[in-house]
Amino acid sequence: MRGEPIAVAPGESLGQASRLMARHRLGAVPVVRGSALVGLIAAADLDRAHPSAATTLTFGEIHGRLDRVRIDRVVPPAVTAVGRSTPLVDAIRLMRARRLAALPVAQGDRLVGLLTEDDLLEVLAAPRAAPGRARARDPPARPAG
Repeated sequence: MRGEPIAVAPGESLGQASRLMARHRLGAVPVVRGSALVGLIAAADLDRAHPSAATTLTFGEIHGRLDRVRIDRVVPPAVTAVGRSTPLVDAIRLMRARRLAALPVAQGDRLVGLLTEDDLLEVLAAPRAAPGRARARDPPARPAG
């Protein structure tokens, strides 16, 4: 899990979210109002907001349109999240069942972290606990060296 995840506000634009995700190489970012988790925007959401591949719009026109669409107009109102004590295997099952690339970790309605597919791959590459016993709050083990 990544603590202090990069997040966006509901009033920001899809263009802002897209640039942030590209700059930090993220597949999804939490949407927060203050510190309260209100959603998650994923690359798939941005893809759906893009015009058809057959469009005659220029690259600049496409991004100009994305800059005019607010995140809260696209992100579903219900957000799927887990708590810090959620067993990792349960978080993985939830991510697979809902086809999520990232899963917010919340304490109440406050965002405290983000569990990503990369985090899960790190756990597999350097296991330090049985998968059923690891928790969403446990950071992946880092190789020595």
